[in-house]
Amino acid sequence: MQRSPASAAKSPAKLGLVGGLLYSLLVLAALCIALYGVWVATSLAVYHDGPVWLAVVGAIACFFLLPLVWELVADRHQKGGRIRDAILRSSFLALAFLAVLVLTHPATAFKALATRGDWFLGGSTSASAQSLRAVLGTLAGGLEGLYNLTRSDTFDDDADNKAIAPSPQASVVTDAPGTATASKPTPTTITPAPGLPIAGSSLVWPLPETPHACLALIPEAARSSIDALGGYFAAAVPDLFERTKAVHDFVATTISYDAPLLMRLRDGADYPRITAPEVLATRTSICEGYSILLIAIGKAAGLHIVRVAGDTRSISDYQGLPGSDAEPVLPSLGHTWNAVEIGLRWYLLDATFDAGYLRDGAFVPQYSTAYLFTPPEVMALTHFPKDEKWQLREAPLSRAAWLRMPLVRPDFIAQGLALRDPTRPAITARNKVSVQLDNPRGIPLGLWLTTPDGKQSPFCGTSSDPSATLSCDLTTHGRYTAHIGARTDPKSRSYRSLGAILVDASP
Repeated sequence: MQRSPASAAKSPAKLGLVGGLLYSLLVLAALCIALYGVWVATSLAVYHDGPVWLAVVGAIACFFLLPLVWELVADRHQKGGRIRDAILRSSFLALAFLAVLVLTHPATAFKALATRGDWFLGGSTSASAQSLRAVLGTLAGGLEGLYNLTRSDTFDDDADNKAIAPSPQASVVTDAPGTATASKPTPTTITPAPGLPIAGSSLVWPLPETPHACLALIPEAARSSIDALGGYFAAAVPDLFERTKAVHDFVATTISYDAPLLMRLRDGADYPRITAPEVLATRTSICEGYSILLIAIGKAAGLHIVRVAGDTRSISDYQGLPGSDAEPVLPSLGHTWNAVEIGLRWYLLDATFDAGYLRDGAFVPQYSTAYLFTPPEVMALTHFPKDEKWQLREAPLSRAAWLRMPLVRPDFIAQGLALRDPTRPAITARNKVSVQLDNPRGIPLGLWLTTPDGKQSPFCGTSSDPSATLSCDLTTHGRYTAHIGARTDPKSRSYRSLGAILVDASP
């Protein structure tokens, strides 16, 4: 039925100042909703290494063309109000498509926006690009609440630590990740010192990678008893920092990571009940076993240790693909580590990560102290607790900011290295990827690639310069992983991977 001119909606020119302003706000709101939908769709495509052009075409069709077609079909004889109705229909469809995208992919949508939402900026580091990245990061953070609602974590903090209110530690890292200043709205680099002070002690992090000497003297009768072990450590090691290291070292060097159990859990097996006595008896477990055994032996040794639950990250968080087995964690379940109280201060430790790593589905023992008394800013490179108080930071990070931090390991900081560019864990490049680092100790550095077909390239860039630039050519279109490595042992010619960058190449 054709509307009469009297019943038709007024044109914007006849609405008056207030009406015109409201009309403009309506148009702006509709446009913002549509653009947000396009941003979500294209970021998901980039995250999953899909064709961005197809996502753009589909998003334009869904958020712009379909509302126009709907309006033309809905009332071909309408004489007035068409603009208003088109705006309302556009907003309705945009909200519907956006809801479908977000509600069907809540966790992935958040991670895609947080990590790849700036894909259209390329590698620009201009002031305007950095400011826009800060805005995009804030918008991405708006979905974190929905992301958290979808999680069904297996692990939780100890009941004991619910009432604990740990004081933040003072920063021991200059230009730390997550710090924002008026002149620098987004974090870029970490400038480390060669050995970072451990607050409240005369020690520096990282401690020497030598298991505590008392481990070789443990009585054989005490090795299978939690109480006997705790009593031995309490008597043999008076200093609480050294005692904590002794307990940490015992767990990290005695317990093997249960790779077969991890694989079963990845295949959907029920999560088993894990107890400290069982872990000590079998000498094998996953992260929860490491953390509860630390608590049990620590309690028997007179230490106050609690469990911290949260997440870790690796290159797989930026690929939109199933997790890599390079780390002994299961992303869908989360991770657990520990905190210890010494002299009214709390310190972070993770015996699982200091025990070794997984390669081709098998556990490879490799003792380390990188995750023992780790400074909070450095621990944040890989660990994100569910309760922000266990970040032990004066200015806690959001999950979105955490996911955008450079993907380097604590070992990277321990070697005195600083990543200057790129400062994001995932980038888009054309025919070359370049990495700029500060290398004050002159350590031999290397850059190599995992190519789109899964093969590992030889070194394509090496340097020992204090200000090093490493580059690799990208010869085909696809998704590469650029590995930053260092030869940390002067007696060895092998390079240890200390960081990674996901590179979407379009030569």
